[in-house]
Amino acid sequence: MHSTGLAHSGKNGWVNAAGLLIGTPAESGSLTLFSDCLFELAELSATTAPQSLARQSLELLKRYLPFDAAWWGVASHGLGGIPKRVWLQSTIDLCERFGEEWNAIAPFDAFGTTSIENLGQIVRTWKWPVATQPGPVVDFCQRHRLGSAMAITLELPRSGMLFFVSMYRSRALPFSDEEALFFGAFIRHLTLHWSNSLERVQPSAASMESSALADEQGQLIYLGRQIGVVLSSLYPDWRGWELPAPLSQALGEAPAFLPAGRWGRLAAEQRGSLYLLRLAAPTEERPLPPREQSVATLYAQGYSYKEVARRLDLSPATVRTYLRNAYAQLGVRNKIELITALESSEQVI
Repeated sequence: MHSTGLAHSGKNGWVNAAGLLIGTPAESGSLTLFSDCLFELAELSATTAPQSLARQSLELLKRYLPFDAAWWGVASHGLGGIPKRVWLQSTIDLCERFGEEWNAIAPFDAFGTTSIENLGQIVRTWKWPVATQPGPVVDFCQRHRLGSAMAITLELPRSGMLFFVSMYRSRALPFSDEEALFFGAFIRHLTLHWSNSLERVQPSAASMESSALADEQGQLIYLGRQIGVVLSSLYPDWRGWELPAPLSQALGEAPAFLPAGRWGRLAAEQRGSLYLLRLAAPTEERPLPPREQSVATLYAQGYSYKEVARRLDLSPATVRTYLRNAYAQLGVRNKIELITALESSEQVI
């Protein structure tokens, strides 16, 4: 019998009696750390909701790659004629208005512009801002105590939007080449995990490009390019961060259809603790519940509130509530549109 036990230590690992290398090369410490980090990221993505995944993932990264502050979110580079800007964000150890302030200086910020225009590339600066930067950028960096910076912007799969992550050190301690490689690879994995977690929340009828996710207060968790164009056109003063006020107020009525001008209708649905807003297909219908069905049908046939209430043994106030729900569900704004909607779905008796 020949021995299969460990014989001696070689330069690149343990060598057994058969001359086979066993074990981890001594030079692979960084690779081992990165592998450990990715294993933790994969476990995190399997158990964490999309609204928390990016933050918890970057907190994980901080254990491996120290930084003082971080900023991430969804951006676009020319959305329906709108210049580059950030639409939703989160931060670590930066103020909540950081993104809004950056949008104001975006045309002057060479660092951010370089990242957005060089997708997939890691952008670093030894000390930000440099002396040649415009005054608004210098003021912005000093106000937020930004020193060394490192960023990457990637295409968010199937969304038409960009996902960016930028991290900072308040002191003039640059991010090394090794840290940059670690950072870039980690963010690529995070982007894919986050995209997959978003898709798990959405039904098959919704594409990522034509949908948005928000919490119960209307704060945006995700925004697709197509629906971003629609909301920007319907609400010219809308600047992101949260759904336009009329849509936020309508979340409590979900599931519902909401009018969207020439784009047809928006469908609002509750998905766990989040709300999904998506462009509804032209032929998509959602049957009215029986109580709304009866009230809407009689009202469309010409009966008044009081007459509908008497026929169905309801109070006029209840009739108004059911009718309001029917309007929201069908995505109509007046009686003529109600009649058309009921006729098209063969709901007029």
